[in-house]
Amino acid sequence: MKNLIITTLSILLLSHISSAQTTSDIFDIAKTQNLGTARYNGLSGAFGALGGDLTAVAENPAGGAVFTSSYGSATLSQNGSDFNSTYFDNTTQTSDTNLNLNQIGAILILKSDSESNSINKISLGLLYNRDNDYRREFQLDGNSNIGNIGDYFVGQANGFSPNQISVQDGESFEEAYIAIGNSPNFEARGQQAFLGREAFLITESDTDDLTYNSEISGNNNSQIINIISSGRSSKTSINLAFEIDQKIYLGGNLNFHNYNLEKNILLNEVNNNNSDDISEVFFETRSRTYGNGVSLNFGGIAKVTNNVRLGLSYQTPTWSTLQNELDQNTSVFFRNGEVRDVDPALVFTYPEYDIRTPGEVTASIAYIFGKNGLFSAQYSRKDFSNIKYDDNAFDFTALNNRIKNTFQAVNTLKVGGEYRYEKWRLRGGINYATSPYKNDRIAGDTQGFSLGTGYDWGKWKLDIAYNRIETDVNEIPFENETFQNSAAINRKDDAVSITLGVNF
Repeated sequence: MKNLIITTLSILLLSHISSAQTTSDIFDIAKTQNLGTARYNGLSGAFGALGGDLTAVAENPAGGAVFTSSYGSATLSQNGSDFNSTYFDNTTQTSDTNLNLNQIGAILILKSDSESNSINKISLGLLYNRDNDYRREFQLDGNSNIGNIGDYFVGQANGFSPNQISVQDGESFEEAYIAIGNSPNFEARGQQAFLGREAFLITESDTDDLTYNSEISGNNNSQIINIISSGRSSKTSINLAFEIDQKIYLGGNLNFHNYNLEKNILLNEVNNNNSDDISEVFFETRSRTYGNGVSLNFGGIAKVTNNVRLGLSYQTPTWSTLQNELDQNTSVFFRNGEVRDVDPALVFTYPEYDIRTPGEVTASIAYIFGKNGLFSAQYSRKDFSNIKYDDNAFDFTALNNRIKNTFQAVNTLKVGGEYRYEKWRLRGGINYATSPYKNDRIAGDTQGFSLGTGYDWGKWKLDIAYNRIETDVNEIPFENETFQNSAAINRKDDAVSITLGVNF
C-alpha cells in the first residue's frame, strides 16, 4: 500500500499547479455541462424564461415559483463519448460509456388564499444537479518526429544543478524525493527531474551544470499515451422563490459545490534508434483535484403577456477551496536487458488553495402557444479569463496572468421547443458555445442538438431525451519548453436521460 505524505512545510503551489494541472484541467473545474432532467435536456437547456423544471430552477431560481404544485423528480442518464485522436498522422478511435445520476430534488409550493396578498406562491426547494462528468478515456498512438520523452525530462531538469536533484549523503531515495517536494521552487518539476535522472533518462551537460541531455536520441519513436479521467462536479441548491401578482417570479439559490477530478496519464515510448542504450520507457502520472465551494444565484421571470415570458438570471462567481494530489513513476528498459524502475510509491497531498471561478449572466425569452406548446431561447456569457487563484500565503500573480492570457469569455446560445399532443410531449433543441480559449487551436467552438419526448399522467410524468455535443480540442499530455507534442481530438458526447417526476 502506498504511503500518504501530507506536506505541511511552506510550499509554493504555483509551480505545482502549473506542472500538475494543464489549462484543460483548470477549465474542467470552471465549466458546467448540459446535465439535468430529461425535459431540460430535450430543449437543450433553453429554460431560462420557463421555469417549472428542477434543473431550470438551479439555473434561474425564479422558476421554482412557476410550479403549480409541489413536485419532485430524479434523472438517470447513459453517457457515451467517442474520440477520434490524430497524433502524428495516425488516428485512433476510442469510446466509453457510463451511467450517471443527473439530478434529484423536490420543490414545496406554498400558496396564499388571500386575494389582498400580492405574493401568490412561495417555493422552497432542495436540488441536486450534476454539473460536470469528468469520466473519459482515450488513446494517442503515433510516431513522434519532433521530440521524445527524454526531452520532456530535460525540460523539467534544466535550471537545477545535479546536486539539487540527487540523493544526498545519508538519504534514501524516498527521503530525497520527499525533500525535493518540500523545497520551495522545486516540487513537482524538481521531483520529475529527479525521476528522470535516477532512471538514467537524462544526464547533465559537460559544459553547463544547469542543463541536461536526453539519453534518447531518436526523433521517430513510437508513442502510445493513454489518458483516463474520472470524477464529477456537482451542485446542491437551496431554493426560495416567489410569485407576485401572478405575473412576476423572483428567486434565489444558495449553492454548495463539490469537485473530484482524477486523471491518469500513461506513456509508453519505444525507441526506434537501435544505437541508443535505452529501448523503451514507461512514464505514469496520477493526479487528483478535489474540494468544495459556495455560490449564489438570483433570477426573475416576467409574464409580459399571456404568451410572452422574459427571464434574467445571474450566477455569482463560485468561491472554492481545493487540494491537489500527485504520484508518479517511470520504468526504463535497456537493450542489454536491464530494467530501471523508479517509483517513489508516495502520494503527495499539497496544501489547500483558493480559486474563484467566474459568474454567468443569462437572458432568455419564451413564447407559449397556449396548450399546444412553446418556443424558448436564451443567451449566456461567462468569462473564463476571470478564473483567479488566491491564497494569503502564496503569490499566484504569474498563474493568474497566464489564465488571463489563455482564456476568454464564452458566449452560449440555446434554442428549444416543445409540442404538446394530448398527454404526449415532443421536444427538440440546439445549442452553440464559443471557444473558451483565445487561441482557438487549443479548443474550438462547441455545438449540439437534442431530441426528447414525454408523457404526462397528471400526477406522474415520464420524460426521455437524447443529446449530442461535438467539439475539437488540442490535447497536450505533457508540456514544457522542450516537449510540446500535441494531438488533435474530435470529441462527440451522446447522452440518453430519463426522468421520473411526481406532483404531490
